[in-house]
Amino acid sequence: MADNKPKISLKGSKENLSIAPLNKVFLAAFVIATVLRCIQMAMYIDPQTGFLTGGSVLNILLYAVLAVAIVVFCGISFLSADCKKAEIGGISDSKVATSARLMAIGFAVDCVSSFLTGMYNFGSSDTGYTDVMKSGTLPMLLQSFFALFSAVYFFVLASDFSKGTEKAYKRKILATAPVCWAGARLIYRFLRQISFIEVSDLFLELVMIAFMVMFFMALAQVASGVYKDTVKWRLTGFGLSAGVIAAVLSISRLVMSLVSVIAASDFTVSGHSFTLADLLFALFVLTLALKIKEDAKKPDVSAVYEEKAE
Repeated sequence: MADNKPKISLKGSKENLSIAPLNKVFLAAFVIATVLRCIQMAMYIDPQTGFLTGGSVLNILLYAVLAVAIVVFCGISFLSADCKKAEIGGISDSKVATSARLMAIGFAVDCVSSFLTGMYNFGSSDTGYTDVMKSGTLPMLLQSFFALFSAVYFFVLASDFSKGTEKAYKRKILATAPVCWAGARLIYRFLRQISFIEVSDLFLELVMIAFMVMFFMALAQVASGVYKDTVKWRLTGFGLSAGVIAAVLSISRLVMSLVSVIAASDFTVSGHSFTLADLLFALFVLTLALKIKEDAKKPDVSAVYEEKAE
């Protein structure tokens, strides 16, 4: 006999569980982890190889802070009913519009820098496919290609957030460009013939980009209306998870780069320099989370959005 009882789902089931504290958790984790990371870079990381030279307790603390923050981001986002009201397009928000434009600029800068890096690698390697792949030329050129279209898509998103339009809804293929951009970055790092565990920069970048891929996919689905209700929680869950790692890596590298100039000694790891796109990504997901939090306070934001005819 078939069981006709409705299935009980935990996703979005907690009406009294607010996502408001997530921004405070983000700030706390960012400050603590950045301080730990700066100390680690100054004392316990070999700038030439990126290998840890000591401070295992400090390393464990850093990973623990980030892990707890990620669990909180994903757990609360999955359970809270607030995320069900998240929408992309249709309602203007100047803060998110500004951060989306900055993110588009970050993609444009990454387009140029990754293209130049790819061409440099190409000039220093053979022309065979295997050599082009191993040298990182192909992944970097793919990253540059998708960064260009990602910049275009984020300018479209910025226009939607600024004017309250829904132009991104019709650009479903273009919406996948940021996903492919992050995927190309992931491929490039997996080509590194080095220990992922011993080189903390590489390990943290891999975790960050993995969450970026899932966030950008969710963003594309919500903006395009493709099974969006099932993935809305990922905007804050995966977005803030990637964002906090991006912010910690970006600010710590920026700070230690300045310290390196002042102290005339290198404290940054070769091959893992400051990336503007990562810092602007953190800013974007944080402002997007603030918008979702504000939307959750409204009586019924989702009522504004009607199902569009095919």
